[in-house]
Amino acid sequence: MNRLVPVPVAAPLPCAGQLLEVPEGRYDWLRIEVGAPDHAETVGTAWLHYAHGVDPEHFVVPEGGTGPVWLPVPRRDALRAVRLPAAPDLTVRSMTAVVSQHSTEERRAGA
Repeated sequence: MNRLVPVPVAAPLPCAGQLLEVPEGRYDWLRIEVGAPDHAETVGTAWLHYAHGVDPEHFVVPEGGTGPVWLPVPRRDALRAVRLPAAPDLTVRSMTAVVSQHSTEERRAGA
């Protein structure tokens, strides 16, 4: 079973390149519910801010304009914040940080 950590978001929040803090922790994914005009797939860049660095990740909104964006959190470091892409036609409805069961088991085993 996955562990879900809600990220406080004042929804609907236009994606304007702002930095959103997340509860500091090691995650596998950010699940971001978005809304957008009904059009083709939208691609942008989100910046993940970790305790020891910043990495870009592709922010892909599925064709049709609504639904979840699954943003990978690949670095094995504590995530502190995410900078949304500058795409004001997109709005964030909610955000959840996800830790998979597999990752939780690895941490317990000391991997």
